[in-house]
Amino acid sequence: MKLDYYSGTLLALILVVILSVSYILITSTPQPPQSQEPEPAPQNQSPEPAPIQQYSPPSCDQISSCTLGDGCCPAGCTALIDYDCPASELGETITSNGLKLQVTFLEERRCIGFSDNEDYIYYLVFHANLKNTLNRSQFVSYPSFYLLDTMGAKYDPDPVLPHYTCRDNYQDLLLETKYIYPGQAISGEVWIEVDKEEDPLDGTLRIVYDPIPADTGEEFIFSFNYSN
Repeated sequence: MKLDYYSGTLLALILVVILSVSYILITSTPQPPQSQEPEPAPQNQSPEPAPIQQYSPPSCDQISSCTLGDGCCPAGCTALIDYDCPASELGETITSNGLKLQVTFLEERRCIGFSDNEDYIYYLVFHANLKNTLNRSQFVSYPSFYLLDTMGAKYDPDPVLPHYTCRDNYQDLLLETKYIYPGQAISGEVWIEVDKEEDPLDGTLRIVYDPIPADTGEEFIFSFNYSN
């Protein structure tokens, strides 16, 4: 029994020694480094959109050309070529170079055409009052009137009307072309043909009297709104 006791004790010590040595070997053996997963490559990111810049229209001080619709009237521009420039209203009286002029709108007139191909002819009819305030005679001309539409197209007065379908006495009503004496006043109608069916007029129109076509800037310009 004694031998068995020592034998068991010895075996237990041997087992403890073996376990201790195994533990030392295991803990002292270098472990292979743990593989590290590579960091994911950065994804392609779309660039941030550039901030939207607010458009600031140029001020009138920066504009030098005569342009329709920009709201500006640069130096050297008139209502004759730039509708943003001021013009007198119909019915007002303008005095320039000794000539006093007032123009009013009378009516739109429809007449039967000259030929079978012309169903109707349309006219805008104006009434003009002129007075010479100089101490010398001045020349007044019916053909010096004309109409400008919103795009600048020009319409000349028509001295030959189909009177039998418009007015029997139209010739007596038209403004005369003649010299007027100092202090003299004359009045008459101005008929301007427009193409109402093919190219109707609409918007701000100008009726112009140009007493001296060779001198720019001497025009009488009246503005009015017209709806076809």
